[in-house]
Amino acid sequence: MWMGKNGKWAVPTDSSKATAITPIGTTWQVVSYFSKVHDTVYAFGGKVILANESLSDIIPTADTLRIFTPPAGALNGLVPVSIGFRFTDAADRMNVGLTVDTLLIPKGYTLADVRIYRQDSSGLYSVEYGTVFAANGTVWVLTKDLGSPFIAMVDTIAPVVKVLNSTKGAVAAGVATYDTVQIVDNIANASWIFRYAKG
Repeated sequence: MWMGKNGKWAVPTDSSKATAITPIGTTWQVVSYFSKVHDTVYAFGGKVILANESLSDIIPTADTLRIFTPPAGALNGLVPVSIGFRFTDAADRMNVGLTVDTLLIPKGYTLADVRIYRQDSSGLYSVEYGTVFAANGTVWVLTKDLGSPFIAMVDTIAPVVKVLNSTKGAVAAGVATYDTVQIVDNIANASWIFRYAKG
């Protein structure tokens, strides 16, 4: 339990700490973070994990985490493999971890195909390219962007790439050449690389 006086939080003692089970069907949970360097906080029965950086300032924060459930019809090939959640008041940079339910991973895919995704205000999903995998079946991202929901998913639809100009002829040396490529994807921040080499 966190106690406050004159707008400042007091660091909890051993006698003020306890463990409680989160009831099934809970849609929100109050959490407090962080009270020390290398601190880790668990929510929703360990399905959400928050961890600070070793150099983070220790500023105890009380926040409410809320379950985020995306509408099934809007996923467009994205398959959720964890619970989703959003912060209410968080503002500081931290590591956000999600426990993956491996039984939800589609056939033909593995934990290596899982990424953390975020939904923006228009309903579009963006992938966190910095997603890190842990041996214990969790996925992590270090971010200071805490304003949109977090959820682990597998993307089952590959981007469609179409070259709109002819590439049959050789490119003359020293002459500027322009290519036009159309990329259609089911996420808002598709990443692409254009490579060329001397023939």
